[in-house]
Amino acid sequence: MARSVRRAGRAAAALLLAAVLAGCGAEDRGTLSILVPWTSDEEFGHFAEIIKGFQRSGEGRGVRVLPNRTRATRQVLEASIHNRRPPNLAIVPSPGVLRDYAGEGLVRPLDGLGGGGGLAREVGRRYGAAWLGFERAGTAELYGIAVKANVKSLVWYNGAALGAAAPGWKPPGTWRDLLALQDRIVGARGTPWCMAMSDPPNSGWPGTDWIEDILLHQAGPEEYARFARGTLPWRSERVRGAWRAWGEIVGGAGHIRGGRLGAMLTAYGRRDDPMFAAAPGCHLGHGATISTSRPGAGGGGFFPFPAFSSPPPAGGPAAGGAPSVVSADLMAMFRDSPQARAFIRYLVGAEAQGMWPAAAKGVAFSPHLSVLDDQIRRGGGDAAARIARLLVSGAPLCFDASDWMPDAMANAFYRATLEYLDSPTSARLEEILRQLDTVRTEAKAPVPDDTACGTAPTQKG
Repeated sequence: MARSVRRAGRAAAALLLAAVLAGCGAEDRGTLSILVPWTSDEEFGHFAEIIKGFQRSGEGRGVRVLPNRTRATRQVLEASIHNRRPPNLAIVPSPGVLRDYAGEGLVRPLDGLGGGGGLAREVGRRYGAAWLGFERAGTAELYGIAVKANVKSLVWYNGAALGAAAPGWKPPGTWRDLLALQDRIVGARGTPWCMAMSDPPNSGWPGTDWIEDILLHQAGPEEYARFARGTLPWRSERVRGAWRAWGEIVGGAGHIRGGRLGAMLTAYGRRDDPMFAAAPGCHLGHGATISTSRPGAGGGGFFPFPAFSSPPPAGGPAAGGAPSVVSADLMAMFRDSPQARAFIRYLVGAEAQGMWPAAAKGVAFSPHLSVLDDQIRRGGGDAAARIARLLVSGAPLCFDASDWMPDAMANAFYRATLEYLDSPTSARLEEILRQLDTVRTEAKAPVPDDTACGTAPTQKG
């Protein structure tokens, strides 16, 4: 029966793709090519709903959309640019890559696509100044539009299993509280952390999330922004301290399911599987959600990444202003056309921005204020509504630093987390930081502004 269900799922996905390609049977008004990284039928299905919505709109009716799905978006983009046939639109791997493309004149600025006030003004009004800065990717122009966004400063758990391993536990208010919870799980013969680093072609990036979150909560947004821009040395005490703190997680015996080697070999998409197994193999997972159903399974939930000083004020990040690391998939225009312009205009609006969050149910979010307001009103106290509140809390938001860095620096950072995970010793750390500083000094000039961090808008009403 499972096999027949899978066949039915593949058939439904094929029919959906056929409908997308056909432009819903309307009069032919040209084609639009889009390169996207969502290779699973579930993820692509969410994006396909946005395409179908566009094809129902006035400007999109009759447009044939030609999506190309690949995890190797950077490599495919480079090849298509080299052959002078880039797609009209593409999801760029990171703001750092987008900034490089903009500097080379390979992507088109989007501000002129809006109404009288320009698209940048529209994004600022609908999303807030912080997200406008993120979508400018450290440039003076608007080059990217978020298709979906995520909050990364979260620690997930299976409530039923964690309650059995650590009866009466409470969400940690500080880093020391988190380490105490970790030790308590180990003392009960459990394994604290679900960790997975494998995600070709960028394996290691989940480790960068740890370093970034620790640095942000240890040193604050200003130092974090310097780190993202490339003006804070890797061998500074701030950055070294973040790595050492991560070492308190990964360096202890029994802290990670499967050990450090297991973490390096486990696919990121399978990170939470052991947490929600019948006999849970681990109890805590760091980062954005990766499942549409598991956060609610077995009393599951999350707590915000803890502070490194006294606990934040009562009410958590929404009331206390704790910072959060965020990320987004940004769409850019590589080959101008009326169809590409129309799709970007549609993508900015509330209808398109609300589709993926509605379908994903807590995995993905939109920075669009009205979408967040709707999600909060409908969700009450569930996990998705709580995360949405973080995005309209008035607290600092900082974009994923490795995504903000030049491509060479980010790739070196990915590799460094794997090297440190393999051998989390002080001597190895010093060699890793020395190598990273070498890459930093050889990389392109630092990002010329501080838009890696901004302030979240506040919820209306």
